[in-house]
Amino acid sequence: MGFMKNVSKEIIPIVFAVNDSFAAYCYVAIFSLWKHTSPCYQYEVFIASTDLSNANQEKLEGLSRDGFHVSIIDATEYIKKSDLREIHHLSVETYFRLFIPLFLPQYSKVLYLDSDICIMADVAELYCTDLEGMAVGAVPEVPRKNIVVHCNEIGISNSKNAFNAGVLLIDTVMFERLEVRKKCLAELEKDYGHKERKMIYADQDALNIVMQNNVKLLDGRWNYNTCFARRPHVIFEEYRNDYLNTQNHVGIAHFCGQDKLWMYPEEELAQEFWKYAKDTPYFYDILSASLGRSKGLVFEKYCFPYDAIEHNSRIVIYGAGKVGKVFHQHLEMTHYAEEVMWVDKEWKNVDAALGVVSPERIETIDFDYILLAAEWQEVAEEMREELIGMGISREKIVWKRYLKMKT
Repeated sequence: MGFMKNVSKEIIPIVFAVNDSFAAYCYVAIFSLWKHTSPCYQYEVFIASTDLSNANQEKLEGLSRDGFHVSIIDATEYIKKSDLREIHHLSVETYFRLFIPLFLPQYSKVLYLDSDICIMADVAELYCTDLEGMAVGAVPEVPRKNIVVHCNEIGISNSKNAFNAGVLLIDTVMFERLEVRKKCLAELEKDYGHKERKMIYADQDALNIVMQNNVKLLDGRWNYNTCFARRPHVIFEEYRNDYLNTQNHVGIAHFCGQDKLWMYPEEELAQEFWKYAKDTPYFYDILSASLGRSKGLVFEKYCFPYDAIEHNSRIVIYGAGKVGKVFHQHLEMTHYAEEVMWVDKEWKNVDAALGVVSPERIETIDFDYILLAAEWQEVAEEMREELIGMGISREKIVWKRYLKMKT
């Protein structure tokens, strides 16, 4: 059954650009976007790509709901004559934001969003910002020494006006009138001629050069660069408190750079990402990638029962065999739930360093769930009956068929 578009509502057009390798994170971003929508608007989400697989297209377009529509734009024809080159961790998709007025000429204003974000407020508020005649609206870069140095290297005189292009509010008419795309591509072509490229942030640098005097600076809450929460000391002292205080009312959390927040589950805003990620069809793919190749392989075999255990709940792991060790390691790395105790009947034969204790100790603590770390159902049923005999509620005892079946 199709979803209805209410043309009587104001339309908010939003563009993402993504390839197959980043489709999962784009899905989480769009899912978080939908979670903060208002019934007062019609949200039209467009995903620009050149090589998105049919499976990823179906999943992403499957996010469509009443008042919220997702569709794919094939960017191939628009970019084929342009020389777009990857640099560092930035793929060619980063340049697609320059072509938005060509993708969507029917809209006079469009919101562009990077895919490495988590949305924590209704973007309608951001979209309705008055650009005051400027071609773009953007959030200033976090003020720090390396930004000042970089701006000097690429010819930007006032680093205080340098902006991060991960969130852009674009006046498409003014953007075209000023030939912003043409000028940016010319700047990039000049940079390609250098022995070592100076424009290390690709089209973001080009946009900053071209738009130095034509950008509406937006509130930092709409593009909160999370990586500096781990190293606030690099921020200029006079701006540091403003940055840290913004964390209390973030509208869009942006996981800039190569070190993404989903790699740091202990960080405060990481839980916002995982809160949405766990409800997406990409969850296990994201989790495996985040845990890293060396440790992630162990999680390929057993599925943690996320649908039965709530986030941040207090759990007891019963069983210190291979399943129990997997889930113990899993919780240590993801911080999805708090492991308050780990028990096993043979606890005396388990490495003491693991802290495994007797099941009798369960009665001494408060918990939300007991996770039966048994691979086979008959073993789990014996454990369940034992716990019920101890007076523990059946509803608090969790077991599922964790073993992934080969297909």
